[in-house]
Amino acid sequence: MITENKARVEDKYKILSLIGKGSYGNVYKVQHKSSKLFRAMKIIKKTCIAMQDDDQKFLKEIEILIGTDHPNIIKIFEYFIDDVNYILITEFIGGGDLYNAITKFTKFSEETAASIMYQIFSAICYLHSKNIVHRDIKPENILVENWSLKNEDISLKIIDFGTSNYFNPNNKLSLKIGSPYYIAPEVIKNEYDEKCDIWSCGVLMYILIVGKPPFYGNSVSEIMENVSKGKYDISSTKLFKNVSEKAKSLIKQLLTFDYKKRISATDALNSEWIQFFHNNKTSKINPQEAAEVLDNIKNFNAKEKLQHATIAYIVHFIGATDEVKILKKMFKEMDESGDGRLNYDELRKGFEKIMGQNITDIELEKVIMDIDQDRNGYIEYEEFLRVALNKNKLLSQKNLKIAFDNFDVNGDGKLSADEIKKVLGTSNNEYFDELIKKIDMNGDGEISFDEFSELMNTIINVKMPKSKQVSQKEASQIGRGTFNKIMMSK
Repeated sequence: MITENKARVEDKYKILSLIGKGSYGNVYKVQHKSSKLFRAMKIIKKTCIAMQDDDQKFLKEIEILIGTDHPNIIKIFEYFIDDVNYILITEFIGGGDLYNAITKFTKFSEETAASIMYQIFSAICYLHSKNIVHRDIKPENILVENWSLKNEDISLKIIDFGTSNYFNPNNKLSLKIGSPYYIAPEVIKNEYDEKCDIWSCGVLMYILIVGKPPFYGNSVSEIMENVSKGKYDISSTKLFKNVSEKAKSLIKQLLTFDYKKRISATDALNSEWIQFFHNNKTSKINPQEAAEVLDNIKNFNAKEKLQHATIAYIVHFIGATDEVKILKKMFKEMDESGDGRLNYDELRKGFEKIMGQNITDIELEKVIMDIDQDRNGYIEYEEFLRVALNKNKLLSQKNLKIAFDNFDVNGDGKLSADEIKKVLGTSNNEYFDELIKKIDMNGDGEISFDEFSELMNTIINVKMPKSKQVSQKEASQIGRGTFNKIMMSK
């Protein structure tokens, strides 16, 4: 659903202010003219693709962002291409970057630092599982979505995938890329793998806890020389007087000079320091809110492909609401592994732990079939949101109109066969023909907004009938059998 917009960007967006400037282009705060929603617009010169270590036919940043779905990674909405530039439209995060927060507070409590690092490790773990290396993890590339030091309510997003690329576990990377304070020594030597991100995380954690970088100098060359040596101070009484042994141990593991012996993002997530603070955080989920979410999930009733596509569009494009913030907390509490997606057991345990209700295998089977639309055996973040959000609010006339207008490429107020096929990513006419028979009330062979709205409203307030009673053994066999088939097809 994230595709190139062939229109002129100035016809769709109004530029409000400059929020960032770089060597290859600028970032602006913009407003989407039809929806009035705020976005970030990143303009990248086409010439920069010559800096990529790949086939150099397309901007890798766009390709990577389209394929990611994680609560701590910036979302892309669409992109434009003109004669000179690639133009990316992404989320607008108004809280500034982590660099500004570090400048303001100098250093943080271990609890706050652990909350920050947990989110970064989670995103890196997710990226590495998809064979993506970021290569420029630093405070300037981490945006603050919301921040309350009083109750440790911190939410972050990793941005700027301009240096990112896919990696092959069997091959080493060689392009020297990154920022002086955070670059890994093996990157300077032009032979490295994805664990260069882990080194950068180690530098960041060091700065968060003691308020200064482990490697410094009076010039870029001096900084790089010190990084190449890999010598840093973790024994200073002054710097580390009040730092726990668990924190120091993790820093050492992250800043292990030999990257082959350096820990992985998964290891970092499971480290004693991270788990101590993460496991001791008390749940802030309201039981009544959790019960309502469980009802939303159990009663999800989208049968048509166009319904699924519309819900996916609205969830992705409309942006964060108070309800989404609550669901984000639920998702993260259910995500025991911390990798930004839910597996079968995490989903089951989540219903019991967060929502306080057991779920039968039959019910879980239905939930999995409803949620896991790509059938990859995991519940991605936005897949969870699609079924968990309140459909009365999600499918408001305002949101439906935004989705309809986006699907209506030629702007004639109706959805044609070609426009529906584009939404669904198919060239087959069969589904559209069947859909027309069901909802084309005026018989003109196209779908009006009223017909579209009627189709979407069939999802709302429909309670699913209870399944017939079966034994727990039968339920287990049916539920696990179906789930195993999904996993086998992965």
